[in-house]
Amino acid sequence: MSSSLARRLVLTQVVVLAALGLTVLMTAALLGPGIFAQHMHQAGHGNQPHVLEHAEQAFRSAGLTSLAVGLGVAIIGALAASVLLARRMSASLAELATAARRVSRGDHARPVRLDRSDRELRQVGEAFNAMSERIEQTETTRRRMLTDLSHEMRTPLAAIGVTVEALQDEMVGQAEAIQTITRQAERLTRLADDIARVSAVEEGQVSLDLQDIRIEDLVRATLSAFAPAAEAKGVALETDCPPGLGATVDPVRLGQVLDNLVRNALQHTPAGGHVRVATARDGDALVVRVEDDGDGISPDHLPHVFERFYRADGSRRHADDGGTGVGLSIARALTRAHGGSLEAASEGPGSGTRMMLRLPVRP
Repeated sequence: MSSSLARRLVLTQVVVLAALGLTVLMTAALLGPGIFAQHMHQAGHGNQPHVLEHAEQAFRSAGLTSLAVGLGVAIIGALAASVLLARRMSASLAELATAARRVSRGDHARPVRLDRSDRELRQVGEAFNAMSERIEQTETTRRRMLTDLSHEMRTPLAAIGVTVEALQDEMVGQAEAIQTITRQAERLTRLADDIARVSAVEEGQVSLDLQDIRIEDLVRATLSAFAPAAEAKGVALETDCPPGLGATVDPVRLGQVLDNLVRNALQHTPAGGHVRVATARDGDALVVRVEDDGDGISPDHLPHVFERFYRADGSRRHADDGGTGVGLSIARALTRAHGGSLEAASEGPGSGTRMMLRLPVRP
């Protein structure tokens, strides 16, 4: 393909130069003699036909010869430049085509190198490399998500299967079997709902019912909902919310964000630990911090905590706490829908975790 393009570029240049040369020669042959004769008459040589004819032939011969030589040199130089440019473009395009075939086969390890190409082609190469890297990241996330999703579904399905077999063998009572099957079915339902919810938010399909609220009311409502679970686990819930801090948000959606953050903190804080929710105004932003002194996160895992089904400890079990592995993904997606940001920070394992939610304050 690239060699064909190079031939077409050179052929096009040849046609243009040939048309240019022919036009110049025809113009000189048609207009030159008349203009020369007019000047000779003005110079007083009109009554000397032999002199006029000889001078006209000399002018035509010299003019056409000079034009032909000049145009020939120009055409050769232009063709040489065209060939070099076409070969250079052809090599760059061939490299891009080869890289595209590698990417189509799933090979993203070798980036395109167009360092010696023109600026525009280098920009194309850089954009191609960025696209390839993004495709690789997306494909890695997709494979991991499918693997984790299959495991998340396999666990409750296996529990249902075992319960049914035990019921058939009369090893468990009907009431106990129904309770187990119902609990696992609810877990599958939560998993499907959470996946659908985070996908809808990330694709911009969730509308926000913005209202002016006091943020401390939303924080207190969230902590009140988790108070029984925290008391049962032996974790203290603390709050530091100055009165009067307002925000224009969707209280239901922001409540989901806070629920997921507090639930995540409780899940990773052992008995005797603390979970603290603090709010503050920072310039034109409202900041909500959810801090715990629990497990903490290592620096290697920190950039991935908001990815679906990602678990820093490699564990695949959510049965004990009822989570589905996408709570933080939902929290970040809903935060971005509000025009805000959600970040995680930790000094490392055993040092606790801090989630910082920033929301713009509308005038």
